[in-house]
Amino acid sequence: MCIRDRNEVVFDTNNHDFFYSDYYIEFGSVLTSRFIYGLGERAYSFHLKNGIYTMFSRDSFADAENGKGGHNLYGQHPVMLIKEDSDQWHTFFYRTANPMDVTLNTNNAPYSSRFQVVGGIIDLKIFLSSSGPEEATTLYHKYIGGWVTMPFWGFGFHQCRWGYRNIAAMRQVVKKYKENDIPPV
Repeated sequence: MCIRDRNEVVFDTNNHDFFYSDYYIEFGSVLTSRFIYGLGERAYSFHLKNGIYTMFSRDSFADAENGKGGHNLYGQHPVMLIKEDSDQWHTFFYRTANPMDVTLNTNNAPYSSRFQVVGGIIDLKIFLSSSGPEEATTLYHKYIGGWVTMPFWGFGFHQCRWGYRNIAAMRQVVKKYKENDIPPV
């Protein structure tokens, strides 16, 4: 896919493997630059560097995402915000809930991405901006129907189990909650 008025390719599958079956999909593309942001819930960096990014939501404290592949957190959202060489931006959205690995080569030009997906379909959307990242993001948000701001009362009391290493640690938390009347009844 080439943007004619600025002669810039934003999606190019030439010289990349393409596999499609009921159980496995693999495709890749040249990237316009090494300035790539996003790809699901990340614990350490919004700017994506060279590496493998796994998207398979699961709750595993000992296996938190670290940019080395095979790890994830609670959320999976296959969206990349990419700054092009022309200083324009676009949003790349792979609409799927299937588990996947995204491999980025951002060390050496030509930069590239490779998607390896456990089945599903290929439904790609690219939102092009003529100004900056705000426009690319706004176009994407319009496509997905915007976002929902939670009502104040919806935040309420919340206790996450993240970080409890064993049942004894959890029992200690429950004991302290009872001692301090939390939540108040």
